[in-house]
Amino acid sequence: MLAKRILSSLVLLPPVIAAIYFANPWYEMLIALSVVFLAWEWDKMFSARLTMYAMATTATAITAMFIGTEYYFGYVFLGIVLVLSLAFYVKARKEKEPHSLLKVFGLPYITAFAMAAVYLEESSGNHLVFWLIAMVWATDTGGLVFGKAIGGPKLWPSISPNKTWAGFFGGIICSLIVSYAVAMFFDLPLYDLLIMTTVVSIVAQLGDLLESKIKRVVGVKDSSALIPGHGGLFDRLDSLMLVMIAAAFAIIISGGATF
Repeated sequence: MLAKRILSSLVLLPPVIAAIYFANPWYEMLIALSVVFLAWEWDKMFSARLTMYAMATTATAITAMFIGTEYYFGYVFLGIVLVLSLAFYVKARKEKEPHSLLKVFGLPYITAFAMAAVYLEESSGNHLVFWLIAMVWATDTGGLVFGKAIGGPKLWPSISPNKTWAGFFGGIICSLIVSYAVAMFFDLPLYDLLIMTTVVSIVAQLGDLLESKIKRVVGVKDSSALIPGHGGLFDRLDSLMLVMIAAAFAIIISGGATF
């Protein structure tokens, strides 16, 4: 399993890093491709076969991804996504689908992620995207290492029985160490950066818990078997999705402030 995880990472990381570094159109193509697989995985977790919901989610998210920053995040999200979500929810309730409300949540969630990912790159540049990814990676790594080494009381056993408080604080500590190194190397304001890092690390772990809760409700271990040794794309992006949505929202309400 470990060998598969390492091999998958070695294969996937270079093109992902290159797409972010060279920016558009490669970055937007990367996000659009991610949306396709995320929509498919989400639909697959709730349905035995691919349905119109996956196609509608893909089309909505990709369309909103390209027009969202021009017409503002709120207009597209409220005007298109909520109407479609309501329509699918009514349809699901009428057909008595299980977990209908949770299933419909995928459309606005994936769309918000796609829009946020593009907005962050366009408004703040790829350095912010790289930093957010680094913080999520550091949080995941710290959580895994501290959790296994220390163990102890569980963080939220009803949602994720393997996560511990040691892992939670270990993730924050690891992200702070990485962020401190970034601040020293690029001569960035240390105090502000460390505050943002702590918030990002906590949000990242909430994103992980959110996915764990969704999978526990629908009764699946992984969102798919797309990535050998890792599971699905949603399993790998769960933390980053919520982090990017929160970061985009924070920048918008602060009038575009970033570092």
